[in-house]
Amino acid sequence: MIQLAGIEIKGVSNISVSDNRVLVEHRIPGKDANVLQDLGRKPTRIEFEGLFFGDNALGEVGKIRNKFHEGKPVDFASDITSASNVTQVMIKSFIVSEVAGRPNQFRYKIVLEEHKPQPPVSKASSLAEAAEALVEAIADQALTELVNSLKEIPPAVEKGCKELIDKTKEAAKKSIESVKNLGKETIKAAEDAVKGVTDQVKNSVEDLKKSAEGIGDEIAGKAKEAIDEVKDSAKKAFDDVSKQVKDSVKETADSIKGAAKEVVDKAEETMNSIKGTIEQGVKDATSTVKKTGEELVKVAKDTADKITQQVETAVKDTQDTLKTAVDDTMKKLNSELGSATTFVKSIGDFYKSLSVGGI
Repeated sequence: MIQLAGIEIKGVSNISVSDNRVLVEHRIPGKDANVLQDLGRKPTRIEFEGLFFGDNALGEVGKIRNKFHEGKPVDFASDITSASNVTQVMIKSFIVSEVAGRPNQFRYKIVLEEHKPQPPVSKASSLAEAAEALVEAIADQALTELVNSLKEIPPAVEKGCKELIDKTKEAAKKSIESVKNLGKETIKAAEDAVKGVTDQVKNSVEDLKKSAEGIGDEIAGKAKEAIDEVKDSAKKAFDDVSKQVKDSVKETADSIKGAAKEVVDKAEETMNSIKGTIEQGVKDATSTVKKTGEELVKVAKDTADKITQQVETAVKDTQDTLKTAVDDTMKKLNSELGSATTFVKSIGDFYKSLSVGGI
């Protein structure tokens, strides 16, 4: 269950909650180890997706969009374990898409950032505290290294110089404490100086505002004079450039005109030469075609005569063959006709004898 600005968000899915901490690393020149400063955690980020559906879906979308456009913190409540301590949020993004073909259904994605009102903190105080912490860390590191280096002294030397070593350690501690105190005093003085400079800057700004109001008209007048001078200079420069451009264009046009005339003359000469070459070529080609045509006519005539002679011979042979075949056929027909006549005559004689015999 999630409630945002008193509106119950339905159909929630794909919830994610992320937390991050801000760490600043201070490097110590010449040392391997660095100092880490914790600046606190970032606001909790909550992302989730889902689906609005039903008759009131469009109205719920409109309510959340209005809260997003207002840009103000809204109340937040949920049963998400990792976000149980988040009570107010800012709506960072709100994305809605309508489901095609399904009325009153809207897919959404909402991104929230945790909101916690903070009391005003002086920037100068924050910087001073950070600088003080850095000085203390460097001093502690130097003291630790000094003590470790003294531990490496051989026992024989340490025994003979124990008093000197103890005094050295004590002096080192006092020096480091002095450095710490000096750092704190320096930071305090710097903070006071920054405050004083800030006050001076504010006063100077006020004085500058008053002076600016007094000399505004004078500056405006001088600015107008300068603008008029610039306009005059620009106009003169424009006129000079225009004249130079016109002269250059005229000169270029004359050069182009002369070059164009040369090109035209050369083109006419070339065309005349090409025309003569073409006429001579046409004449030679006509003569060659005429001669070739006469030869072709003669060859065609000879070929036609030969074909005609061959056709006449073939026709004559065909006629003779047909005549012989016709004569042979007529002879056979006459012979058969004679036989048929004799047969008919014999039949007639047979019937005639039968009549005479009284049958």
